[in-house]
Amino acid sequence: MDVEVFGKIKDHDFHMVKMAIETLSRTHEGALNPSIHALTDTDWEHFLNNKQNEIRGELWGFKCGTMAFVQGELIGNGDDFMRWAKEKFAMVDFRPPAFYEALSNQAYKSHLENPEHEVVFMDFVHDKRPIGRMIFEMYKDIVPDTVANFVKLLSAKAEKKYVSSTMHRIVKHGWIQGGDYMGGSGDK
Repeated sequence: MDVEVFGKIKDHDFHMVKMAIETLSRTHEGALNPSIHALTDTDWEHFLNNKQNEIRGELWGFKCGTMAFVQGELIGNGDDFMRWAKEKFAMVDFRPPAFYEALSNQAYKSHLENPEHEVVFMDFVHDKRPIGRMIFEMYKDIVPDTVANFVKLLSAKAEKKYVSSTMHRIVKHGWIQGGDYMGGSGDK
């Protein structure tokens, strides 16, 4: 039986379902053909958008960070999968939620510490008051020159840099555009 789970790497329910699938694979050897996909937030949004188009609206209200399928059919979120596992295999999970929270925190920490990725940040201020921080995960194993250039531009020591540059376009619930350290208007 094909069992597939997709979930945010830092979602507690994802780790609950992942562990349930691993347990069922051991206790019911050969009964499951598991496929487990841990996704970053960005990858999750991309996956969810693709699934919404594929399944045609069945997922528009889906707010959880974990999605499980059996034989290609949507089971639902983590709780839905656990109900399915209980009905199908009499599986009952007695682990406390704090256990899955610890697993998700460790998995996310391990993901961020991946030596093939660079994690950098940019702090934003308005009228000299801090308003937030953006964290960027850079894939130097895929685009090493782009990562090196971006990291250099974030450095306060660089000749050309993003420090004190202006965000010249902000689209609410969309994106920000900035980094024109030459003209400040986005046309350079």
